[in-house]
Amino acid sequence: MARRRALVVDADWRMRKLVRMNLEAQGLEVGEAVSSGECSAALAEQPWDLVLIAASLPGGNGWNLVAQLRRAPQARDLPIIVFVPEPARNRLLRRFEHVSTLVEPFSATELLACVEHALGSTSGHSPVVY
Repeated sequence: MARRRALVVDADWRMRKLVRMNLEAQGLEVGEAVSSGECSAALAEQPWDLVLIAASLPGGNGWNLVAQLRRAPQARDLPIIVFVPEPARNRLLRRFEHVSTLVEPFSATELLACVEHALGSTSGHSPVVY
């Protein structure tokens, strides 16, 4: 059985490293991107099971990337976790299917619980905030 794959999109290398270490410890294969463009390129190259996105990306924001991904056929139903500085408004979350948020700073336990929920979620709208 192939390992599940997660793509971490964050301009901060320390955050990418922290998330990578925790997800790899749980058996996931992890890729990294520092921008929306790198994320789109990674998604075009190969399939992913989950994308984790920082809300504060340079040259735009993570929510714009989420909207862009929802318009792309290969990512329309892909589970997404957005790292946010404060809890997202429910109205914003209802716009997107299979999107959860994780409020920074978060613990490894919160990260892994959110990832487990996202990968196991099969319902359409799953606005979970950790």
